[in-house]
Amino acid sequence: MGDLDEARARRHGNASRDAFEAALGCPVLNEFTLYQEAEDRSKRRCGLL
Repeated sequence: MGDLDEARARRHGNASRDAFEAALGCPVLNEFTLYQEAEDRSKRRCGLL
């Protein structure tokens, strides 16, 4: 896939996400951030952070 195709795919994905969030009525959480926060909480409870 060329750079132009990748840029189009990224824009299309953002448009799809924007439409999904509009239909849902709230923003969608970033799953990577959500996972990192849960991992950090767990490590803090165990004294690892």
